[in-house]
Formats: sequence, C-alpha cells, structure tokens
Amino acid sequence: MSDFPRHRHHRSSYLLVLTFSAVCSIGLLATSVVGQSDNQEYSVRLTGDHLEGNLNNENATWVLSGNVQLIFGDSHLNAAKMTVLRAEGNLATVEAEGEPVRFQQTQPHQVIATAKSIRFMLADQKLVLQGEVELTQGGNVVRGSEVEYDLGRGELIASSDASDESQQIEFVLETD
Repeated sequence: MSDFPRHRHHRSSYLLVLTFSAVCSIGLLATSVVGQSDNQEYSVRLTGDHLEGNLNNENATWVLSGNVQLIFGDSHLNAAKMTVLRAEGNLATVEAEGEPVRFQQTQPHQVIATAKSIRFMLADQKLVLQGEVELTQGGNVVRGSEVEYDLGRGELIASSDASDESQQIEFVLETD
C-alpha cells in the first residue's frame, strides 16, 4: 500500500515537497569537485523541477528534468534534462540534453556554447558538444556537428557529419 494520501491534491503537494527537498539535498551532497588543472575546489549547485536518483550512494546516477541548471565555479550549464554521474562521492560527468543546451564560462576566458547535447567532464574541464554545435570564445566562432573542447587549454577538435555535405565545419576567426 502506498504512503501517499488518497486525495490527488495532497499527493501533488507531497511530491512537490519531496522533489524540492531532494534538490536541496543534492546541493548539500555535491558540494565539491576538484579541478585537475589548477587543483582548486569548486562548489556545485544543481536545480531542476524533478529529480530521480539515490542520494545515499557514492557512485550514483541522478536524472534531473525541467528547467535544469548546473553552476560549477564560474561555469553554467542549462538544459531540459541532465544525467549526473557521481564517482566516489564527487560529481564526475554531467550529460545534458535539450533544444538547445547552453553552456557559459567566464574564466579564464569567455566561452559560450550551444548544442543539442553536451557532456561535461567536471574534473577534467572538458566538453563534448553534439548536434548543431556553436562554440564562441572571444570573437572566434566554431560551428559543426561535434566539438570536443578543453576549457583549460582552449583546444578543440571539431567534426562534421560526413553523410551531410551541407553540414561542414565553419570557423570564424576574430582579427584585429
């Protein structure tokens, strides 16, 4: 037998409180990730309309949906859905999906990226962007089907869909 009250109105209120409490708990549990490049510790904040996952497991997977946002240091990731993977108690990887997913970082240089999906490896500070990718760093813009980007080094590998000739890589270089 369910622990939920039989009245529909009460059940909705209970689920809302449960979801809100779980999101608040994530903020408390996922408080730090160590960046390998500079050995700094950053706090992590996740918010969303719905959460599913195990809060007691050090190697858990959480799925957040509905207006999801991750804030990690000066990095912001916004998506309709995020799957968060924890390893040994720390956040390891975030897989974000949506139309589009948006990433923004201000340090060490301004980076803005949009794509259909973004995989963010937090400790390594690397992104894998897929589907209608646009990445802007300063005045430089890269567009393509897939971009792998190292945030710390500013290095990227871009590729296009070989089966679609109209989807070539485009690189716009800022000049003085």
